Amino acid sequence: MLDCRGAVAGLTLATTLPNRSPLPARLTEISKPPLLAARAPFDLIIANILAGPLIELAPAFARALLSGGNVILAGLLDSQAKAVSRAYEVLGFKLTDNGTGEWPVLVLKGPTE
Repeated sequence: MLDCRGAVAGLTLATTLPNRSPLPARLTEISKPPLLAARAPFDLIIANILAGPLIELAPAFARALLSGGNVILAGLLDSQAKAVSRAYEVLGFKLTDNGTGEWPVLVLKGPTE
């Protein structure tokens, strides 16, 4: 399990797990889509930013994610969760958990080839 309690707002992290083994892994801070693409592919992408950028980044995250990888999205209000999850679902992601409360955390499984 990955503990995200210390996450910083506005931070996007991506990780590559060696042979899909438990952490520790290579952890990379990604702040712009070109950096994401240059260091891809990733098993896991964690983003704690506003809903608008989460929606805009959906295609970049889809391209940077390994087949069947996971994306964890935070920083959005409960009222924004459906719009954010929809932006990923149209790209083939499957919502596996959305948490509860005013600040949901969306966990999405990426498309498989």
